[in-house]
Amino acid sequence: MFPASHVLAHNARVVTTSLTRVFIQALRDGDAAAFDALAIHLADGVDFVSAVSGPTAGPDAVIALLQRFQADGRFSRATSWSGAGAPPALQVIAEFPLDSFYACYAWDLALDTTGCVARISQTGVAQTAPLPASPIVLNDDIVQPLRIARETRNPVIVAYVDAGGRPSQAPRGTVQVFDEQRLALWLHNRHGGLASAIAANDNISLHYWGGIGTAYGGTLLFQGRAHFDETDDIRRRVYDGSPASEQRSDPEMRGCALIVELESVTGFMAGRRYNMQRTLTNIP
Repeated sequence: MFPASHVLAHNARVVTTSLTRVFIQALRDGDAAAFDALAIHLADGVDFVSAVSGPTAGPDAVIALLQRFQADGRFSRATSWSGAGAPPALQVIAEFPLDSFYACYAWDLALDTTGCVARISQTGVAQTAPLPASPIVLNDDIVQPLRIARETRNPVIVAYVDAGGRPSQAPRGTVQVFDEQRLALWLHNRHGGLASAIAANDNISLHYWGGIGTAYGGTLLFQGRAHFDETDDIRRRVYDGSPASEQRSDPEMRGCALIVELESVTGFMAGRRYNMQRTLTNIP
Protein backbone atom coordinates (compact mmCIF):
# COMPACT_ATOMS: atom_id res chain seq x y z
CA MET A 1 0.00 0.00 0.00
CA PHE A 2 1.06 3.57 -0.64
CA PRO A 3 1.77 5.70 2.45
CA ALA A 4 -1.04 8.10 3.36
CA SER A 5 1.20 11.07 2.53
CA HIS A 6 1.65 9.74 -1.03
CA VAL A 7 -2.11 9.34 -1.42
CA LEU A 8 -2.74 12.89 -0.21
CA ALA A 9 -0.08 14.26 -2.53
CA HIS A 10 -1.57 12.34 -5.45
CA ASN A 11 -5.07 13.60 -4.66
CA ALA A 12 -3.76 17.17 -4.44
CA ARG A 13 -2.18 16.86 -7.87
CA VAL A 14 -5.42 15.50 -9.30
CA VAL A 15 -7.40 18.44 -7.84
CA THR A 16 -4.83 20.92 -9.10
CA THR A 17 -4.70 19.48 -12.60
CA SER A 18 -8.46 19.10 -12.98
CA LEU A 19 -9.34 22.53 -11.62
CA THR A 20 -6.69 24.53 -13.47
CA ARG A 21 -7.44 22.64 -16.69
CA VAL A 22 -11.16 23.44 -16.70
CA PHE A 23 -10.47 27.02 -15.58
CA ILE A 24 -8.12 27.55 -18.52
CA GLN A 25 -10.45 25.84 -20.99
CA ALA A 26 -13.33 28.01 -19.86
CA LEU A 27 -11.57 31.38 -20.04
CA ARG A 28 -9.35 30.63 -23.02
CA ASP A 29 -11.88 28.89 -25.25
CA GLY A 30 -15.27 29.87 -23.84
CA ASP A 31 -16.05 26.17 -23.58
CA ALA A 32 -19.53 25.72 -22.09
CA ALA A 33 -18.72 22.26 -20.75
CA ALA A 34 -15.63 23.66 -19.04
CA PHE A 35 -17.71 26.40 -17.38
CA ASP A 36 -20.14 23.70 -16.18
CA ALA A 37 -17.22 21.69 -14.82
CA LEU A 38 -15.78 24.76 -13.15
CA ALA A 39 -19.11 25.47 -11.44
CA ILE A 40 -18.92 22.06 -9.77
CA HIS A 41 -15.62 23.09 -8.17
CA LEU A 42 -17.08 26.27 -6.64
CA ALA A 43 -18.19 26.46 -3.01
CA ASP A 44 -21.73 27.65 -2.31
CA GLY A 45 -20.38 30.86 -0.80
CA VAL A 46 -17.65 31.48 -3.39
CA ASP A 47 -16.84 35.10 -4.06
CA PHE A 48 -14.97 36.84 -6.87
CA VAL A 49 -12.93 40.02 -6.55
CA SER A 50 -11.24 42.16 -9.19
CA ALA A 51 -10.46 45.80 -9.90
CA VAL A 52 -13.04 46.02 -12.72
CA SER A 53 -16.11 44.45 -11.12
CA GLY A 54 -18.16 44.90 -8.01
CA PRO A 55 -18.58 42.26 -5.30
CA THR A 56 -19.77 39.01 -6.82
CA ALA A 57 -20.79 35.98 -4.77
CA GLY A 58 -22.34 32.59 -5.42
CA PRO A 59 -21.49 30.01 -8.11
CA ASP A 60 -24.08 31.22 -10.64
CA ALA A 61 -23.06 34.88 -10.38
CA VAL A 62 -19.34 34.11 -10.51
CA ILE A 63 -19.70 31.85 -13.56
CA ALA A 64 -21.89 34.44 -15.31
CA LEU A 65 -19.29 37.15 -14.70
CA LEU A 66 -16.42 35.00 -15.98
CA GLN A 67 -18.47 34.09 -19.06
CA ARG A 68 -19.12 37.78 -19.73
CA PHE A 69 -15.43 38.62 -19.39
CA GLN A 70 -14.56 35.79 -21.78
CA ALA A 71 -17.25 36.72 -24.32
CA ASP A 72 -16.06 40.34 -24.29
CA GLY A 73 -12.70 39.13 -25.58
CA ARG A 74 -10.85 40.23 -22.46
CA PHE A 75 -8.53 37.21 -22.63
CA SER A 76 -8.56 36.51 -26.37
CA ARG A 77 -5.05 37.86 -27.02
CA ALA A 78 -3.35 35.69 -24.42
CA THR A 79 -0.30 33.92 -25.83
CA SER A 80 0.14 31.32 -23.07
CA TRP A 81 -1.76 29.86 -20.12
CA SER A 82 -0.35 28.02 -17.11
CA GLY A 83 -1.38 26.71 -13.72
CA ALA A 84 0.67 26.52 -10.53
CA GLY A 85 0.43 25.93 -6.80
CA ALA A 86 -1.14 23.24 -4.68
CA PRO A 87 -4.24 23.13 -2.46
CA PRO A 88 -5.34 25.23 -0.69
CA ALA A 89 -3.83 27.91 -2.97
CA LEU A 90 -3.78 27.59 -6.77
CA GLN A 91 -2.96 30.12 -9.45
CA VAL A 92 -3.72 30.43 -13.17
CA ILE A 93 -1.76 32.89 -15.31
CA ALA A 94 -2.46 34.14 -18.85
CA GLU A 95 0.38 36.04 -20.53
CA PHE A 96 -0.14 38.67 -23.24
CA PRO A 97 1.98 40.19 -26.04
CA LEU A 98 3.97 43.40 -25.67
CA ASP A 99 1.31 45.61 -27.28
CA SER A 100 -1.35 44.56 -24.75
CA PHE A 101 -2.30 46.84 -21.88
CA TYR A 102 -1.86 43.94 -19.49
CA ALA A 103 1.34 41.90 -19.37
CA CYS A 104 -0.66 39.12 -17.74
CA TYR A 105 -3.81 38.22 -15.87
CA ALA A 106 -3.46 36.16 -12.70
CA TRP A 107 -6.24 34.31 -10.90
CA ASP A 108 -5.60 33.21 -7.32
CA LEU A 109 -7.91 30.38 -6.31
CA ALA A 110 -8.35 29.83 -2.57
CA LEU A 111 -9.74 26.38 -1.71
CA ASP A 112 -11.69 25.51 1.43
CA THR A 113 -11.21 22.37 3.53
CA THR A 114 -13.45 20.37 1.18
CA GLY A 115 -11.33 21.24 -1.86
CA CYS A 116 -13.88 23.64 -3.33
CA VAL A 117 -12.97 27.15 -4.50
CA ALA A 118 -13.98 29.68 -1.83
CA ARG A 119 -12.53 32.78 -3.48
CA ILE A 120 -11.22 33.83 -6.90
CA SER A 121 -9.05 36.95 -7.03
CA GLN A 122 -8.41 38.32 -10.52
CA THR A 123 -5.47 40.67 -11.00
CA GLY A 124 -4.38 42.42 -14.17
CA VAL A 125 -0.68 43.24 -14.21
CA ALA A 126 -0.13 46.31 -16.38
CA GLN A 127 2.50 46.19 -19.12
CA THR A 128 5.45 48.46 -18.32
CA ALA A 129 7.91 47.54 -21.09
CA PRO A 130 8.26 50.30 -23.74
CA LEU A 131 6.23 49.75 -26.89
CA PRO A 132 8.18 50.35 -30.14
CA ALA A 133 6.65 52.91 -32.49
CA SER A 134 4.61 51.80 -35.48
CA PRO A 135 2.96 53.57 -38.46
CA ILE A 136 -0.38 55.28 -37.93
CA VAL A 137 -3.22 52.95 -38.87
CA LEU A 138 -6.61 53.69 -37.29
CA ASN A 139 -8.24 50.27 -37.02
CA ASP A 140 -11.81 49.24 -36.18
CA ASP A 141 -11.02 49.19 -32.43
CA ILE A 142 -10.52 52.95 -32.73
CA VAL A 143 -13.14 53.75 -35.40
CA GLN A 144 -16.12 52.38 -33.46
CA PRO A 145 -15.48 54.04 -30.06
CA LEU A 146 -15.10 57.44 -31.74
CA ARG A 147 -18.22 56.88 -33.85
CA ILE A 148 -20.40 56.34 -30.78
CA ALA A 149 -18.46 58.56 -28.35
CA ARG A 150 -21.29 61.07 -27.96
CA GLU A 151 -23.94 58.41 -27.41
CA THR A 152 -21.79 56.64 -24.79
CA ARG A 153 -21.18 59.98 -23.05
CA ASN A 154 -17.47 59.89 -23.84
CA PRO A 155 -17.14 63.01 -26.02
CA VAL A 156 -13.65 63.64 -27.34
CA ILE A 157 -11.88 66.56 -25.68
CA VAL A 158 -10.18 68.84 -28.22
CA ALA A 159 -7.27 71.01 -27.08
CA TYR A 160 -5.92 73.97 -29.05
CA VAL A 161 -4.20 77.33 -28.59
CA ASP A 162 -6.74 80.16 -28.47
CA ALA A 163 -6.44 83.66 -29.91
CA GLY A 164 -4.76 84.87 -26.71
CA GLY A 165 -2.06 82.20 -26.90
CA ARG A 166 -3.60 80.24 -24.04
CA PRO A 167 -4.35 76.50 -24.01
CA SER A 168 -8.06 75.79 -24.37
CA GLN A 169 -10.15 72.62 -24.26
CA ALA A 170 -13.67 71.72 -25.28
CA PRO A 171 -15.72 68.53 -25.73
CA ARG A 172 -16.65 67.80 -29.34
CA GLY A 173 -19.32 65.35 -30.42
CA THR A 174 -18.49 65.10 -34.14
CA VAL A 175 -14.95 63.66 -34.01
CA GLN A 176 -14.69 60.74 -36.42
CA VAL A 177 -12.11 58.66 -38.24
CA PHE A 178 -11.73 60.08 -41.75
CA ASP A 179 -9.26 57.47 -43.00
CA GLU A 180 -6.41 55.38 -41.61
CA GLN A 181 -4.21 58.42 -40.87
CA ARG A 182 -6.72 61.26 -40.34
CA LEU A 183 -9.52 62.38 -38.10
CA ALA A 184 -12.28 64.81 -38.96
CA LEU A 185 -14.85 66.88 -37.12
CA TRP A 186 -17.68 69.20 -38.03
CA LEU A 187 -17.64 72.71 -36.57
CA HIS A 188 -21.12 74.20 -36.30
CA ASN A 189 -19.77 77.74 -36.00
CA ARG A 190 -17.13 78.58 -38.59
CA HIS A 191 -16.36 81.79 -36.66
CA GLY A 192 -16.15 80.17 -33.22
CA GLY A 193 -13.17 79.85 -30.92
CA LEU A 194 -11.78 76.61 -32.34
CA ALA A 195 -12.20 77.69 -35.96
CA SER A 196 -10.49 81.01 -35.28
CA ALA A 197 -7.69 79.34 -33.34
CA ILE A 198 -6.90 76.82 -36.09
CA ALA A 199 -6.64 79.61 -38.63
CA ALA A 200 -3.80 81.09 -36.56
CA ASN A 201 -2.22 77.91 -35.15
CA ASP A 202 -2.98 74.54 -36.70
CA ASN A 203 -1.62 72.44 -33.82
CA ILE A 204 -4.36 70.36 -32.23
CA SER A 205 -4.65 67.58 -29.67
CA LEU A 206 -7.62 65.30 -29.07
CA HIS A 207 -8.21 63.04 -26.10
CA TYR A 208 -10.62 60.09 -25.90
CA TRP A 209 -11.43 58.35 -22.63
CA GLY A 210 -13.78 55.40 -22.33
CA GLY A 211 -14.81 53.75 -19.07
CA ILE A 212 -12.36 51.07 -17.99
CA GLY A 213 -14.00 47.65 -18.02
CA THR A 214 -16.39 48.59 -20.84
CA ALA A 215 -16.20 47.27 -24.40
CA TYR A 216 -14.54 50.51 -25.54
CA GLY A 217 -12.60 51.24 -22.40
CA GLY A 218 -9.29 53.02 -22.81
CA THR A 219 -7.60 56.34 -23.37
CA LEU A 220 -6.09 57.63 -26.60
CA LEU A 221 -4.21 60.84 -27.28
CA PHE A 222 -4.25 62.09 -30.88
CA GLN A 223 -1.88 64.88 -31.92
CA GLY A 224 -1.61 66.52 -35.31
CA ARG A 225 -2.24 69.53 -37.49
CA ALA A 226 -5.67 70.64 -38.66
CA HIS A 227 -6.95 72.37 -41.77
CA PHE A 228 -10.34 73.25 -43.21
CA ASP A 229 -11.64 71.53 -46.32
CA GLU A 230 -14.36 73.40 -48.19
CA THR A 231 -14.76 70.77 -50.91
CA ASP A 232 -18.44 69.92 -51.27
CA ASP A 233 -18.04 66.16 -51.10
CA ILE A 234 -15.70 66.33 -48.07
CA ARG A 235 -18.06 68.69 -46.26
CA ARG A 236 -20.96 66.35 -46.94
CA ARG A 237 -18.98 63.31 -45.83
CA VAL A 238 -17.91 64.83 -42.50
CA TYR A 239 -21.37 66.26 -41.83
CA ASP A 240 -23.05 62.93 -42.61
CA GLY A 241 -20.49 61.14 -40.43
CA SER A 242 -21.53 63.21 -37.41
CA PRO A 243 -24.20 61.98 -34.98
CA ALA A 244 -27.77 62.91 -35.90
CA SER A 245 -28.06 64.96 -32.73
CA GLU A 246 -25.10 67.06 -33.85
CA GLN A 247 -26.52 67.49 -37.35
CA ARG A 248 -29.70 68.91 -35.84
CA SER A 249 -27.57 71.71 -34.35
CA ASP A 250 -26.65 72.77 -37.89
CA PRO A 251 -29.54 71.69 -40.13
CA GLU A 252 -28.54 74.05 -42.95
CA MET A 253 -24.98 72.67 -42.94
CA ARG A 254 -23.46 76.13 -42.54
CA GLY A 255 -20.50 74.93 -40.53
CA CYS A 256 -17.18 73.64 -41.79
CA ALA A 257 -15.22 70.42 -42.02
CA LEU A 258 -11.95 70.24 -40.08
CA ILE A 259 -9.45 67.56 -41.12
CA VAL A 260 -6.70 66.51 -38.71
CA GLU A 261 -3.49 65.14 -40.21
CA LEU A 262 -2.28 62.94 -37.37
CA GLU A 263 1.32 62.99 -36.22
CA SER A 264 0.96 60.58 -33.31
CA VAL A 265 -1.57 58.31 -31.60
CA THR A 266 -0.67 56.95 -28.18
CA GLY A 267 -2.48 55.18 -25.35
CA PHE A 268 -4.60 52.05 -25.24
CA MET A 269 -7.99 50.86 -26.43
CA ALA A 270 -9.84 47.56 -25.98
CA GLY A 271 -6.84 46.07 -24.20
CA ARG A 272 -4.28 47.01 -26.87
CA ARG A 273 -1.52 49.61 -26.50
CA TYR A 274 -0.67 52.06 -29.26
CA ASN A 275 2.43 54.08 -30.05
CA MET A 276 1.81 55.17 -33.63
CA GLN A 277 3.94 57.85 -35.24
CA ARG A 278 3.58 59.69 -38.56
CA THR A 279 7.34 59.65 -39.14
CA LEU A 280 7.10 55.92 -39.78
CA THR A 281 4.51 56.27 -42.54
CA ASN A 282 5.22 56.99 -46.18
CA ILE A 283 2.98 60.05 -46.22
CA PRO A 284 4.92 63.17 -47.31
